[in-house]
Amino acid sequence: MPDAALNYVWDNRNPVGTRRPNAYTDRTLMVVQRSGDGQAGRWVVERADVLADAIRAFGSERPTARLLAVASDTDNTGERARAGFADLHFVARASPCAFPPVRERP
Repeated sequence: MPDAALNYVWDNRNPVGTRRPNAYTDRTLMVVQRSGDGQAGRWVVERADVLADAIRAFGSERPTARLLAVASDTDNTGERARAGFADLHFVARASPCAFPPVRERP
């Protein structure tokens, strides 16, 4: 188990910006990046300042990232989800996220 973790989530119940401890440990912070189903079924681009969020959540001035995990689950809600993930990368705070256009599947 890591010392601490940030979970960026798409939550159908809480508004964007909601931050709260995970149901199982206060060393994991849930951060709502998207809310509702208005963009379900489409590719979306997310950007988060992981360093600033880690400092804000856990207080360390120099946190060290050790692992990146990407997942989709509904174990706490009993709902169903289908997700795809692509083009994950870290960029400097002032750098643009340059992605090629994504074509929707028919």
